[in-house]
Amino acid sequence: MILSNADLSRYTDSLNACWVQDIERARIPWANASALRLLRIPTFDALYARDFTPRSETSRTRLAIYFQRVFAGQRVQTQWTSLSSAGPISFIAEIHGWVDTDGRRMLFFDARDIADSVCAEGLRMIDAARHSTAFFSLYSLDGRLLERNASFVREFDAILDRKGDRFIDLFADATEGERIRDAVITVGEFRGRCRIATPKGIRWHMLFARAVLDAVEETRVIHVESFDIDEQVAVELRAKDSEGLLQQIADEIPHPVAYINTDRTFRFVNKTYCAWIGKPREEFIGRTVLEVVGKDLDQYWDAVMPRILKGERVSYERRALYPGRGERWVQVDAIPHQDTAGSSVGAFVFGYDIETLKIAESNAKATERQLELITDSLPVAVSVQDGDYRVRFANLALRNWLNLRRDAYVGRHVSEIFSSEIVKDMLPFGERARKGEIVQVRRKMMLGTQARWIDITIAPFDDGESIKGGVIGVYADVTQRVQATDALNRVRGTLTSHLANTPLAVVQLDANRRVIQWTGRAIDTFGWTEAESLGKTLDELNLFEEDERARLLEELQRLDQGQADRFTAGWRNRRKDGALLHTEWFGSVLREAGAASSYLMLVQDISARVSAERHLYYVANHDVLTGLANRGQLQERLKSEIARATRMNHSLAVALFDLDRFKYVNESLGHSIGDMLLQEVAMRISQAIGPNDFIARSGGDEFMLLISLEGDDTRGDRVAEELRRLLLRPFRLAEQDMFVTASIGVSLFPHDAN
Repeated sequence: MILSNADLSRYTDSLNACWVQDIERARIPWANASALRLLRIPTFDALYARDFTPRSETSRTRLAIYFQRVFAGQRVQTQWTSLSSAGPISFIAEIHGWVDTDGRRMLFFDARDIADSVCAEGLRMIDAARHSTAFFSLYSLDGRLLERNASFVREFDAILDRKGDRFIDLFADATEGERIRDAVITVGEFRGRCRIATPKGIRWHMLFARAVLDAVEETRVIHVESFDIDEQVAVELRAKDSEGLLQQIADEIPHPVAYINTDRTFRFVNKTYCAWIGKPREEFIGRTVLEVVGKDLDQYWDAVMPRILKGERVSYERRALYPGRGERWVQVDAIPHQDTAGSSVGAFVFGYDIETLKIAESNAKATERQLELITDSLPVAVSVQDGDYRVRFANLALRNWLNLRRDAYVGRHVSEIFSSEIVKDMLPFGERARKGEIVQVRRKMMLGTQARWIDITIAPFDDGESIKGGVIGVYADVTQRVQATDALNRVRGTLTSHLANTPLAVVQLDANRRVIQWTGRAIDTFGWTEAESLGKTLDELNLFEEDERARLLEELQRLDQGQADRFTAGWRNRRKDGALLHTEWFGSVLREAGAASSYLMLVQDISARVSAERHLYYVANHDVLTGLANRGQLQERLKSEIARATRMNHSLAVALFDLDRFKYVNESLGHSIGDMLLQEVAMRISQAIGPNDFIARSGGDEFMLLISLEGDDTRGDRVAEELRRLLLRPFRLAEQDMFVTASIGVSLFPHDAN
């Protein structure tokens, strides 16, 4: 309602306190007498002169909102309480609009004093609520906003101005707001989280709403108090997501995992823990160890929990019957969970099935005794020393060597058992072994009154438990072996000297057929040095042609299979420089355990002998002057060709011719010219015959041809005619042309003779 000057006379004598307040100039230009009493001001002059600038931002905001709503045609009621030096001021007012003659707009208060109905404590509470950071508001049962504090104004008025001063407009979900209001009206109160619409967006609030009796109106109203907990809810949601993820991760762990509070109640168990105990997860959470698992395990925690509260990590082993696993040995680790103040608030519990480990430990003890019995049966001495070189174990052989009792060596330093010279010599090898190296040495040592050769092997030893960074030593008496080796070396030296002086090349191969000995004569024969040959195979040295290599492999195969103990064979070999030579090999094999362990090859260069044999063969079967086959070879070939013609069922022609008046050539021109003529004739005849024909000088000036007809019986005559024609051509001898004729006769097999 909008008032004017004409309306003021109606309120001059009113029992209600009425006044006009110019909020722009912070002055009261008009008031009645009741207003002086309510506002605790003695005179009108003092009232009109007082500055009514709001003392708080909340008051300024409230007045601005009243002004806006009144002149927007809305009905405005308010309850106002403040503390002044003259006493508390508390009233309920209807607020209207007022316009002066100049058109200035102001607020008109029609107020009723209620200070007598508000106690001092209530006033202080009201003032505290007004300045609280929590959001206080008061609503009628139909949802109209009656009152709110400064925090509420700052947080919600921007939205409520757009939507209206209704209780439902607070909520992001109007249905939820209706449900909460109905709960307050029917039950009397509501406490819980809800989503509130704010200028910052939808946010979570903790809301307390209750129905109270308005002392002024004596009607029920809804008192609402809320706190912004959006960040807390976000943290809780993230924590819930993390907890769900951790639960999923923990459920994948194959070992039982649990969290137990200090009061021994279960807060968390994973899937494996449930399976072991044989109960679902719901039967654990919030219940004690005694209630879920029983008295037996709870007694363990009588000793465990005090240590957890001290911040100690506790580990223990127990054997128990688990419904999901049977009777098992289990190791339990309890790790304290401490808050930011360092106080233990619970324990993470991890279980491990160590049944197999316990069985292994039992077996290890039995195995350890068995190994001790085995090492005592060995013909070598064995000792184990820890990282400080204190003896932790010595077998029977070593104890006998050193004349020690079983209980006389454990824990003693090596310097107390061995001589200082031995310790000084062996400690560097021990250090190398501790770094991971296996060291082998041979030393001559005094055992009792005798000097003995000992092979010593020192290796790193670490059992992961009681002995770390130690070494194990194995000592073998090899005196007899050393003596036998020395004797063998002497024999070998003698044999090596003999082999080095033999005229034969000596080549020794190992079981893999690689060269292990290559004497000086082998160097002379094949051209490969000893350094180039050792470790190579004969193939890698290219000593054999392909066909020759196959023959060698056959001979070696026979030796490998035990078909022979030795072989003798001649081969063509190739030297390093590529030259060919003829050799004779004498091979033998040495076997160990039925298998070839080495091969010994004695090689003789027979190139000169082969060359001489070939020359003798050539001379025996050829005419020296013409190079043609002689009479002896002719007879052999004739037999062969007759047999072949008979087998193939074809004819063979034999042509015999001699030079006419050849003796006159010798007598008139000399035997040298005659020899030259015979050589030229041999060359022309060789050109006339085919690849399967054969020519020989049968004696003097006589030549004989074996002509293969192979179904063409006339070929013999044609070849004879060709020979005659060739001989008609002049021969150029001694710078003159010479003409000769020949007499030729042809006989056919088997037509003419057989």
